[in-house]
Amino acid sequence: MTYQTTTTLDPNRQARPVTIEPRITLLDAPRNPGGRMPLAILTSEWGDAGKALAQAPVRIEATYTTPRDHGASIEAHVDRPATRQTLALGATRQGMLLSIMHRGVSDAPVDGGPGERLGAVTSIMYATENFLSRQRRLPVAKAFSGTLHVTSETASAFGIECAIDELAIKLGIDPLVMRLLNYADVDPQTNKPWSTRQLREAFAAGAETFGWSRRNPRPCSMREGSELIGYGMAAGTCPAGPSSTEGDTSRHSWCAHFVEVRVDADLGTVRVTRMVSALDSGRVSNRKFAESQWKSGILKGIGQALGKKGCPDIKMISVGIPDYEASTLGGKAVGELGIVGVAPAIANAVFHATGKRVRDLPITVERLS
Repeated sequence: MTYQTTTTLDPNRQARPVTIEPRITLLDAPRNPGGRMPLAILTSEWGDAGKALAQAPVRIEATYTTPRDHGASIEAHVDRPATRQTLALGATRQGMLLSIMHRGVSDAPVDGGPGERLGAVTSIMYATENFLSRQRRLPVAKAFSGTLHVTSETASAFGIECAIDELAIKLGIDPLVMRLLNYADVDPQTNKPWSTRQLREAFAAGAETFGWSRRNPRPCSMREGSELIGYGMAAGTCPAGPSSTEGDTSRHSWCAHFVEVRVDADLGTVRVTRMVSALDSGRVSNRKFAESQWKSGILKGIGQALGKKGCPDIKMISVGIPDYEASTLGGKAVGELGIVGVAPAIANAVFHATGKRVRDLPITVERLS
């Protein structure tokens, strides 16, 4: 399974103001190794501002120099590492996981830079006695590599959550039941208890609100006019802080996404028409703020899956309970959580609608044809 997107620039490296004319100031940004401020957006803003002030067209130039000449191209943005994951799942005919074997490769600039942690979700989401995950970093001639406001859990979840869905379909088991059968009561890697893990509650609340029981398990079986209708789901997680496994417990936030997609049978276009997300971020002190953060992540996940954002009907359910081992106020990760698991939920829904399994993102008309 492959995953690829673009990333952004790091605001931690301060840009120097360069005055071109008395009323026109542009920014000369030094080389940034990765981060969060999109140069593509900045150059657009600079261009608009410069054109308005000069009342004439302006040109933005992005230059790049590398400490060592590796033939890297000039780029005006940072790349999120391209990844490829290969998973092999072993299970009984009743759906109990016996083994998970995971291989991953992530590209990175030859000058250095982070790769994706492709085993981040794979290693802790489901209980299994036999687990193996290996990953290698592939140096390539590119300018920058970094993250895009989210952690590696986003890429990791796409692999395991699509694979578990494929296994469930192969065995004739409801994908939700498959996940519950293999629920991890403790951290499978450290054998430590979870500080809190409301994932069962997320599955139950999300499924009931979404109407998962109305799903016809047979692919291509739900239709309205020229539109094929598909239901899909996936789980997600992200660490509750940088040291989520230090101490006596394992501390993470959790979520479950339920998605309805409609695929035009003639054109192959996909749109997300309905979503229900149940999220465990611990104690939510400010519900309006939390829902805004969750929704932002969900919309980014839709963009990651389809290359476009938008869903007219998104319902969010908080299932968290106070987790005072994760933080003093009992809260856990909010902003990073919403996006994790959205892309595989959409991919699984597209399969249910069309019977075609797309393992590459974004899901396009060409990949469905």
